[in-house]
Amino acid sequence: MVGKRKIKKANSAAHPAKKRSKGQLTVKPFQRNRRMSPEEEEDKEAEQSKGAYKVLGRLTVQKKHYWVKRDEVERRVKGENMSTNVFRSLLRVARKDLPKDVLNQPKSAKTRVSVFSALTEGEAQDLAEGFGAALMRHVPRYHLLDGIHEVDIAASHRTIQRIRTNFQSLGLESDFDLATHRFGPTAVEIFLSFLEETLQSTLGFMPYI
Repeated sequence: MVGKRKIKKANSAAHPAKKRSKGQLTVKPFQRNRRMSPEEEEDKEAEQSKGAYKVLGRLTVQKKHYWVKRDEVERRVKGENMSTNVFRSLLRVARKDLPKDVLNQPKSAKTRVSVFSALTEGEAQDLAEGFGAALMRHVPRYHLLDGIHEVDIAASHRTIQRIRTNFQSLGLESDFDLATHRFGPTAVEIFLSFLEETLQSTLGFMPYI
C-alpha cells in the first residue's frame, strides 16, 4: 500500500507538467478540428435546407464535396441561362429533381457557358485562395519592386488602394462575379492585397516577407 501511495503522489505532482506537455502536442489537431467545424455546420444546414445539392468538386484530388444552395442556382440561371442538360451535368441529378426555375427557363434564352460553368462557387473560391497561397509562397516580394524608383512607390501604393476600392464596389452578383462564380472578385482581391502589402512594407520600412 505504501508503494501505491507513493506512486499516486508522484503522479499527482507530475500531472500539471504532463498536462501542459499534452496541451502543446495537441494544439494542431485541435485547430484542424475547429477549422472543420464551420464546414460541418454548413453541411448540416444545407442538408436541412430545401433545394440544396451535394456536388463533387471537379478540380480537387481530395474528392471534396460542395453544397449548392438555391440562391447559387438562381445566380447560375441569372448569369448563364444554363440549359437543363448543363445543370444536370453540374448538379448530377435527374431532370425531375432540377429546380423549377431551371426547368421553366425560356427556350429562346441563350446559354452563356464558360470555363467556370462546371465549378460551384465554393470550388471557384477555393481555386482563387489556392492561387493566393501559391502567390504568397512562391513570389518574393522584393522581386516585384525591382526597377521601381523609391519616389514612385508611394504613388503606386495609392493607385492600387484606389483600384482595390473600385473593384470592391462592384459588389456581389456583378457581371464579373456571376461570370466567374466568385473566382474573379476573390482572386483580384487577393492579388491587389498582396501588391498593397508589398508596397506598404516598403513605405513602413518593414522587412520583406
